[in-house]
Amino acid sequence: MNSTSVTRIPCNLDRFFKYWLQFTAPLHRLQGKEIDILAILLKKRFELSKIITEDKLIDQYLFSREVRELMCEESGESMINFRVVLSRLRKANIILDKNRLNKKIIPSLNPKDKRFDLMIIFDMKDDNEQKVTTKPK
Repeated sequence: MNSTSVTRIPCNLDRFFKYWLQFTAPLHRLQGKEIDILAILLKKRFELSKIITEDKLIDQYLFSREVRELMCEESGESMINFRVVLSRLRKANIILDKNRLNKKIIPSLNPKDKRFDLMIIFDMKDDNEQKVTTKPK
């Protein structure tokens, strides 16, 4: 039997990206400041995607000095702390080589839409089910 549960969460764009990261936390395992800074990065990337269509250029501009300074101001972090968090995001493979955001972390949010649907499917296993393993030959 399939069961579903639907919940509406009213939010603005700022809160959306933070909620996105909180709901997907089991996948990326980020916490605290990392989520806060990444939410700002995702929001800024989304804003840039409205005027720049090429992903490479969006990421290039996103990590430019001017935009990083704006994000520091928005986050309330010093540039040093901001860089430390960016470094942690690199170690977590959220920021990839050449300052690109990992596509897995970017929600496919359309600027024209007024809602975003997130579907999470939990494949439930019976506690009595055993894992199938292969025996060495």
